[in-house]
Amino acid sequence: IDAKSGDVITIVYKKDSSGDKNDDCVYIRSFAAGAPTIITLHANNGTDETATQNIYCGKGVLNANAFTCEGKLFAGWATSADGEIVYADKATIETEEAMALYAVWADAVTVTFNYNYGTTKDKTVAIAKGAQIGATNIPDAVKRTGYTFVGWFNDDGTQLAAETIINEDITYTGKWAPITYTIAFDADGGEGSMDSISATYDQEVTIPLAEGRFTRTGYTFSGWSTYKGYMTPTVQDGGKVKNLTNVQDKVITLYVTWKGNPVNITVDYNYEGAENITRVGMVGSHYNYVRQDDGKYKQDSLVDPVRTGWIFLGWYDAPEGGNEVTPSNKKFTVEEAENGFTMYAHWEKGITVHFDGNGYTHTINDKTVVPGKVYTNLPYLAERYMPTDKRLESWYIELDGEGDARFGAAVTKDTDFSTMGDEVTLIAKWRGYQYIIKYNIKYSDKSSVTGTMADQPAPFGENVKLNSCAYSRPGYDFAGWATSSYGSTIAYADGATIKRDWEEDDWGD
Repeated sequence: IDAKSGDVITIVYKKDSSGDKNDDCVYIRSFAAGAPTIITLHANNGTDETATQNIYCGKGVLNANAFTCEGKLFAGWATSADGEIVYADKATIETEEAMALYAVWADAVTVTFNYNYGTTKDKTVAIAKGAQIGATNIPDAVKRTGYTFVGWFNDDGTQLAAETIINEDITYTGKWAPITYTIAFDADGGEGSMDSISATYDQEVTIPLAEGRFTRTGYTFSGWSTYKGYMTPTVQDGGKVKNLTNVQDKVITLYVTWKGNPVNITVDYNYEGAENITRVGMVGSHYNYVRQDDGKYKQDSLVDPVRTGWIFLGWYDAPEGGNEVTPSNKKFTVEEAENGFTMYAHWEKGITVHFDGNGYTHTINDKTVVPGKVYTNLPYLAERYMPTDKRLESWYIELDGEGDARFGAAVTKDTDFSTMGDEVTLIAKWRGYQYIIKYNIKYSDKSSVTGTMADQPAPFGENVKLNSCAYSRPGYDFAGWATSSYGSTIAYADGATIKRDWEEDDWGD
């Protein structure tokens, strides 16, 4: 290690069981110190007179020049006032003896850097005539997709280096080299091979014709794709490609795209009176990727069938039982291209429920459900579509007739729909806003009073007779109803009439 006065030496060590008596320290051996060698720097007609610099052990790096000279640029250091440049700025110097160096001043010359790429503007730097350009004055190359930067060259083809002496105004132009890469070919499930080819960025390359070199049972060669498993080619056989990558030496694989042979599909709705339909799929694909009238294949989803009074369960490969057929679990085979494929609808007996909103201003869609789930599948009704100032009382079985004769039994969770055939119509019955009368036992009487009473709905603005008291208390006669659980003042007698008018801050129920 060479160090001069003022330098800091940091030594990292790990304590172990060796050393001198396990001392927690480091001993520096074979250490020698010497007097500095003094370098005197002369401004040589520049600002300031002189400066000094110490170097140790016969070697050092010259400090960056701090002198200036009006109208001139610093070119380097000479060993005499009118000598030639011996040392560049911040050069390494080796000497065992004190020495004097003199600043060399020169006229400025301009170095122009032409990036030779897009809209990137030229860059210029001023250099002292006769001086080395130095690494710090050479700009870094900009990034250019698909290219590597070779270097800066003049008109004679000479490459610029940090040590290059600049004697005149000059332009250096950036030189770029396009990256090269390899295109490989993959049969992607088929058989056959083809030699890789080389490609250069920004240059079109022609893909060799496959010429029958790739085969696959049940499929026809259709082209190439950069993605494995694709059916639609992005590169035609014998087509041209360019710029498949911008990474040097990368291998890009083109995969064969295979077009499956046609498969005749019969869609059997699997009930008497239904007309089957046909479509044409392809080997390796599913029943929703089918041939169109123009001969091209595309996604064309099969719509789930509707059958009054029945619930569609899905498509199967047999009229009864069998395996469910979905786009994700069924791909057509070579054998099915020869024999065709029939898919069958499976059904479960249900009931189709029609809804008569009876003044509801929005469409309510039919539902086909199993009979035991009609009640749990009753539709949600939005308030904004309800008749003005009305709420749903209940759904009723709709009957033939007029007015109230249209309303059969109210629908409850216990309504049996299994005997109503394939379809039924429910009709909404509306009521005005109402409030709920609750019959409670006073807190102080709960331990001695028995019995229960249901809540009583009451329309706003109408006289409503209170239900008879159904509670009992040994040794007491019922006296009436209070409006507070702690009160004793009777507000209503047994069977009294109550009337409450609607107010804007009341809830609908």
